[in-house]
Amino acid sequence: MATVRNINGTSDRKPDEFDSWKDFWESRTGKSFDNCSCIGCSNKAEIGGHVQKESANSRDFWYITPLCQNCNHKTEPFSVVDYNLERINPYD
Repeated sequence: MATVRNINGTSDRKPDEFDSWKDFWESRTGKSFDNCSCIGCSNKAEIGGHVQKESANSRDFWYITPLCQNCNHKTEPFSVVDYNLERINPYD
């Protein structure tokens, strides 16, 4: 489990060589989108959400994780299944 926060202002970012962040995540992990990664949420994952871990030593790293629309709009930190976090370069 990891505590993360949504990153604002990333909706216009598109992954190189992929149609969506969902496609990127599925290709990189070899898994298929299923449920939202947010602990306690039973909704189906709809998008690849951009998040950062809350720990001080990892704030420079960005991750894509499967989220439902509701969890993608959370403004407070929340917990996710950490094995669903796929690291990306925030400067791309």
